[in-house]
Amino acid sequence: MVTPLILDCDPGHDDALAILLAVADPAVSLRAVTTVAGNQTVDKSTLNARRVLSLPGITSVPSRAAPTARWSSTPSPALSVC
Repeated sequence: MVTPLILDCDPGHDDALAILLAVADPAVSLRAVTTVAGNQTVDKSTLNARRVLSLPGITSVPSRAAPTARWSSTPSPALSVC
């Protein structure tokens, strides 16, 4: 049985790998990738997701920025991740 999946992420190294694993797994049907601010701004995260999807030539999976509702008033991307 194939599991449909919408992946919501902030593509850095870890989420880039998650996208590629989802694409490669025959038990997963990646339906979309939505992006949020996290390690980077939402604009950079969205660009990263599109770049990751383009590496294996995936054109059938849409990627978009998630809605902008926030838990806090000011987003603060990580300056450094240790």
